[in-house]
Amino acid sequence: MASSSIDRAIGSVKDKTSIGLAKLGSSTTLAELEIVVFKATRHDEHPADEKHWERHQVLTHRWSWYAR
Repeated sequence: MASSSIDRAIGSVKDKTSIGLAKLGSSTTLAELEIVVFKATRHDEHPADEKHWERHQVLTHRWSWYAR
């Protein structure tokens, strides 16, 4: 297994762990925002799905309104 393959595997495990920990968060909206950010910035070679970026925009807007 090449070093880059190991790095990708470790990155994938980190992503899945981060998403799992975010799901355990107390605030549903904040946890959902964290999950979307992790999915949009994952350690994958392929670009993130457009749906994750769109959801990020919606949640960020909602969170900024809520935090006021």
